[in-house]
Amino acid sequence: MLVIIVAAVVVHAAQYMHARDALAADSVGGGHAHQLSALFHENGSVRRFVSSFCVSNETVESLYYPFAAHSVEWNILGRDRAWWSVLSNSPQTKDISAEEKAKFYYSGTEHVRKVFRHLELNEESGDYGSGLSVLDFGCGLGRLAFAFANIQTVQRVACVDQSVNHLSIARNEWIKRKRRGSADVDFIATDVDLLRAVGGQRYDVVHSVIVLQHMVSQLQTAYLEQLCDVLAPGGYGWVQLPIETLGNSPSLILTLVIS
Repeated sequence: MLVIIVAAVVVHAAQYMHARDALAADSVGGGHAHQLSALFHENGSVRRFVSSFCVSNETVESLYYPFAAHSVEWNILGRDRAWWSVLSNSPQTKDISAEEKAKFYYSGTEHVRKVFRHLELNEESGDYGSGLSVLDFGCGLGRLAFAFANIQTVQRVACVDQSVNHLSIARNEWIKRKRRGSADVDFIATDVDLLRAVGGQRYDVVHSVIVLQHMVSQLQTAYLEQLCDVLAPGGYGWVQLPIETLGNSPSLILTLVIS
């Protein structure tokens, strides 16, 4: 059971974005290569993610151990029970029927339309320059990333996940489901260093649901900070956060959607 509380507040990116562009020195030819990364601050010091709940102070390097355990689990699920791992009402089989897949992806369309309505973004036209860019973090099989890509005002979508098995299925499904006029979709495998994975790109809409609730709090903290980092000035974030476990069951999670 998942209880969703939606906070009806739209936060301007400038109010909470704290981008930290790391400078990676490149001695080749005496020049300097600039690369966005969560490894360092601009001044070259090691970036730390403070998780007050666990009274810990983590770096990217220290987070690779919990990330590795998490990543292995999700890659196994992506290999054996990918569809069920995203939506638990799907069959626990390696593949599902075409009809079940159609329902799976249609559920994503309904969700994305709700997001656009809440953020007061226009699906068909609007003053968005060359078009909106969207990052869907923890995109899995592309259920929501595809729905974003089929909105007329969206130009490009980053489908970002730690499971290469999920991303492989998503890439193949997009080949079948892409419509004429759909946005470009980039399938990006990430580790703890999300900023490096997206290559310094910023996005008008940063989105993540039913993802962070599966992670330990240290990884939640590191990813949440980086999701703020990759949000473009003037952009919008729609991120679901677990805030309480109900009773003794880890499956009963009270969550908050911050927009």
